[in-house]
Parts: sequence; C-alpha cells; structure tokens
Amino acid sequence: MKAKGWQEVEHYHRDKSNASEVYGIKGVPHVLLVDKQGTIVFKGHPAERPDLASDLTALSKGEVPEGLAVAQAAEGDGAA
Repeated sequence: MKAKGWQEVEHYHRDKSNASEVYGIKGVPHVLLVDKQGTIVFKGHPAERPDLASDLTALSKGEVPEGLAVAQAAEGDGAA
C-alpha cells in the first residue's frame, strides 16, 4: 500500500455513477474486502465484520480473513 502511495482512505462521489449497481451496494456505510487476486471476498455493512483491521492485515498477507471461506466468497454474494 505504501509503495502505491495509499496512505489514507479517500472517499469519492461521482454524480450519475453506476458503481452502486455494478457492485450491488444497497446501503451506506458499505465495505468491500478484496483479496490480492482481485476477488471480492466480502461486501456488506462494516458492522457485519467484527474486526476490519484484522481482515485488512490478513488480506495484505494473502490470507483469507477469519470467518470467510474461499468457497463462500466464490459462491456467495461477495463474488466478483
């Protein structure tokens, strides 16, 4: 993340964007967790994940966050 210059979370709002439809976002706040292969492994309200910091740490190491299974991500609502 540091090599890419991603030092903080930024919020972008684009008028007339179809991003909500493309990614199936139905409410705010909403979080997408993406693995190193670019697969969405979770999408939903952040309160549904008990520890987002641990999730991000696991993903940055190429690991599957606790409580998420690779098969679940591939089959379930979080697949991309």
